[in-house]
Amino acid sequence: MFFQDLSTRRVFPRSTAEIIHSYAATTVISQELWTWRERDSKDRTWLKRINQGDYDIYWKDWAIAAKDFQHRVVLRFGFEMNGDWFAWGQQPEAFIRAWRRIHEIVRKEAGATNVEFMFSPNIEWDANKPLTAIELYYPGDAYVQLLGLDGYNFGDDHSPWHRWQEYTEIFEQSITKMSQWPQPLYLAEIGTAHGPLKARWMEEFLQSFQTDDRLHGFIYYNYADRKNNEPNWKLDSDPKTLKTFREYLNPTP
Repeated sequence: MFFQDLSTRRVFPRSTAEIIHSYAATTVISQELWTWRERDSKDRTWLKRINQGDYDIYWKDWAIAAKDFQHRVVLRFGFEMNGDWFAWGQQPEAFIRAWRRIHEIVRKEAGATNVEFMFSPNIEWDANKPLTAIELYYPGDAYVQLLGLDGYNFGDDHSPWHRWQEYTEIFEQSITKMSQWPQPLYLAEIGTAHGPLKARWMEEFLQSFQTDDRLHGFIYYNYADRKNNEPNWKLDSDPKTLKTFREYLNPTP
């Protein structure tokens, strides 16, 4: 999985997709609905621009190139749309219109049926904020091929608004809600902050995942963004966590 913006210079990433395919893996693109040069969560006009057709040609060209690639591509269009940290966030009606518009261009007009749209909200984190409700943004069964869910254990040190949380506490309510829809459900972004309990957290998550038939897979966000003071999500931040994950991938007979 990697991230892409709406820059018209950034076409379908064919060379990257070819490299990923050479490893027998699937390309997952997290599509940000702004350009990185102009990213500003206060600029709320990006969905409006999409809905008035400003990006129709861009998406048609992108889709034709994706179709020519021929292999499976997963597109997380406007992920975490129920959050308040992205410019496309918490605008349910405009988001649904934009999703349906681009879905029609990519899969119907261009015929790129190898592109599967993944509806990938953030977990619901505050019952007192109604715009975090996942169902407000769901575009409809005909417009969604896969379901994804993003959530993290930020730990105790990231901010006053975060604390150490176990896997079930973070995800269970949102997994239950998303299971109402028929498409395969994945944890599209998951990670845990560094700390003395990280290995235990990982072990409990992996045990829960293996016994949960509602889930079809997960993508672990194995990254440390120290520049922006984000937690260290990396699996090798301590030896026990890495060992736990390796044993999950290669269980002993």
